[in-house]
Amino acid sequence: MYGAGGIPMLAVGPIVETTEEKMTAVREKFSWTMKMLEMSLIYYGDRQPGCWNGFVHYLRVGLALLMISTSIYYNLYLGNLIVKNWGEESNVMEIVVFTWSIQVSSSMCFLLYWQYCGYMHEIFMTIHHPTSSKRYEEARTVIHQVMTISFVVFVVCILMLGAMSTVHYFHVDAGGMIKFEAYNMFVHPYGYPFSMMFIAYGLMVWNIVLTFYVVVSYVMYFELERFNGKLARLAIIDENPEQAKIVDIGDELLKHFSTKIQLGKMVQTVNNAFEVYVFVMIGTNIPTTVFSLLSFMTAIQQGWLSVALVTPGICFSIAELIGLTAVPAKLYDTILKVEGVLYSSPCIWYPYNERVYAIANAFISHARQSNLGISLWGFAVVSKPLILTTISLTVTYLTLMIELAPAIGHEGHQHGLIRH
Repeated sequence: MYGAGGIPMLAVGPIVETTEEKMTAVREKFSWTMKMLEMSLIYYGDRQPGCWNGFVHYLRVGLALLMISTSIYYNLYLGNLIVKNWGEESNVMEIVVFTWSIQVSSSMCFLLYWQYCGYMHEIFMTIHHPTSSKRYEEARTVIHQVMTISFVVFVVCILMLGAMSTVHYFHVDAGGMIKFEAYNMFVHPYGYPFSMMFIAYGLMVWNIVLTFYVVVSYVMYFELERFNGKLARLAIIDENPEQAKIVDIGDELLKHFSTKIQLGKMVQTVNNAFEVYVFVMIGTNIPTTVFSLLSFMTAIQQGWLSVALVTPGICFSIAELIGLTAVPAKLYDTILKVEGVLYSSPCIWYPYNERVYAIANAFISHARQSNLGISLWGFAVVSKPLILTTISLTVTYLTLMIELAPAIGHEGHQHGLIRH
């Protein structure tokens, strides 16, 4: 659906020299990625010369603002509905829908913000590295898999919304915890199909933005892996006396140091764009997961239909957390491996060469940047310990909610707060 064959791939062939050639290569190699983003109706691209192109450009900007405004209206509608129905059994499911709606609105706003501030252009230009790397053949395969999973997730979203619409149309009893009023932002019964179409569109945007984030993270990860592989070849030079006489270790190390600085700038550029996005999405993922699990526990008592309608939400929450953290954590580990690769290369340290030693120490100091990676708004870099902390926090909140639920229910019945 997204054209997996045209996802971001590194250039193959001669190094692009001029700015015009580089921009042409970027447009060619990222064409399908841009088409995927254009499907969101939020991505309007660069303005092309000409009156008609200018009109189309501003029309697409207006359409993007309209979609974001509608999404914000839906958030307000859900918030009002939650307050209005406070204490009812359906409140938990309404909160789940509300948190998902916030994520959709956030995805739309971030996609528009990245374009307005020029982050999209910087990302495309920065992660474009002309190379015929064999390592990127692996990256291409993995990214194809990411695009396939993204397509499957969207199909499941459509099937889930279709199942809900079928249950609503035939007035099938899905239990008191699911109120279809939450899915009709236009209130009038005839507006329900249009509301479901917008919800499907919103989930598509959420999926596209998350997929774009994962794809960019994978491109950086494999580029750093390729760099570490080249750096590790310095150890082979020490084992080959003839090659050691020809190759100047200092020059080779300096060349790799320069490349590492450029890769560090690439990671920093991407982090500048994604750090707030990751912070917001992980921050909203925790309550989404907690309330999805709570709704699942309630659904078990109400029958298989309620369970079937609630279960996909849990799967989406887990998939989102994996997408937000797994690849950036691998990227962070790959960045930290540089220091170990340098220390494991004997030719750098023996025999002693003052110039090589100075370059190596500067290289190691640069490699020890603990804050280099995709971060949560600068608070912490996405790493394996952070994933464990997030899971622990989710489990803690879930346990707390389970413990409080009976007490809240008892007090609610005593004071007439809970209605059935």
